[in-house]
Amino acid sequence: SALGLKAHQVDIKGQTAISQLGGTNAPPTGPARAAVNGHSGSIFVKVPRADDRVFSYAFQAVGGKRGLAARKLLVEAELAKNKPSAPDVYLGTAPFRAQFTPDGAIVDGSIVMSTNPNDGEVIDWGLVMTRLMPHQNLGHMIQDGQDVSTHIPKLVSAIAKMHRRNPSLRQDDPQSHYAAVYNMYSELIVHQIGPAADRAGFNLDLMLLGKLNHDALESCRETIEARCRAGAVGNHHADLHKDNLWIVDGAAVLLDGIAFNDIFAVLDRWQDVAYLIADLKLQGKADLAQSVQDQYIAEMGDKPDEDMMNLYIANRILVRTFLELLELGELVELGRAAKQDDKTMSLVASIEKGLTLAVEHFRKIG
Repeated sequence: SALGLKAHQVDIKGQTAISQLGGTNAPPTGPARAAVNGHSGSIFVKVPRADDRVFSYAFQAVGGKRGLAARKLLVEAELAKNKPSAPDVYLGTAPFRAQFTPDGAIVDGSIVMSTNPNDGEVIDWGLVMTRLMPHQNLGHMIQDGQDVSTHIPKLVSAIAKMHRRNPSLRQDDPQSHYAAVYNMYSELIVHQIGPAADRAGFNLDLMLLGKLNHDALESCRETIEARCRAGAVGNHHADLHKDNLWIVDGAAVLLDGIAFNDIFAVLDRWQDVAYLIADLKLQGKADLAQSVQDQYIAEMGDKPDEDMMNLYIANRILVRTFLELLELGELVELGRAAKQDDKTMSLVASIEKGLTLAVEHFRKIG
């Protein structure tokens, strides 16, 4: 990690679990601003990232600020959002501290994660978590070719339990909810996918995607608003893709629910479930995708409108496509894409597959 953190003599279940995390001989030149993931043994530490291309939304939630108070709020919000679904994973928040020289430079090796003021001035905040292993992750299992069908009922039950726990929102203003959905879905295409495709040198018909998206949203407007009035909208997970779903000691665990912005986090519960369905479809596992939908209906007694589900699935596929376009753009900037290496070709194939599948779902509407 950027801080070179190492865990030692740590009781991860204790109230002061984070007070014994060690430092580094190569500290950053200033307060920790970049992505920092320190892990060793049973501890994993997350620190808010400040990459404007991807994470600007997070800091909008705290007035666009990047200071310590804002970063503390972000890690506290993530803890509060996710601990109910993973109480043994989300352990708490804690400050990074550092000693400074008289001229204001960080002393080499002085950065620690500690609640003790004698360890220095607070320079950042971290979220302390139990470290999980890759083989416990649903995405890893699918990539490894494992049969995950027995895990799906556990995961769906955990998702339904979370949804039942979350209070309904926006019931008295369904028009504003529809407007929020419309704006978010349209922005994804025009302001995110479009520039990402340009950066990656990937040709796509942005006008076609925009029209399909607009027509689908207008076709589903009455349904979206009716479900909002009926209480289906809440502050839900908002990022239920396969890589955030885990099986730990036989139990389903949901990680990394979006806590930083209502633009993403306040949504219909079927929008939430649609990300997992979309991921499974992209992996060629339509049978498991249908199983997720059927089991969620059985759990919640909430049978979705078919057109609405096609819209939500298409959008979630496009979210995944956007992330892959960002990755392809990074390869282009590094000069690797020109070499047609396996990673580049795999990304291009996956993007093309995603766009084709999204268009298929859009065309089923109406």
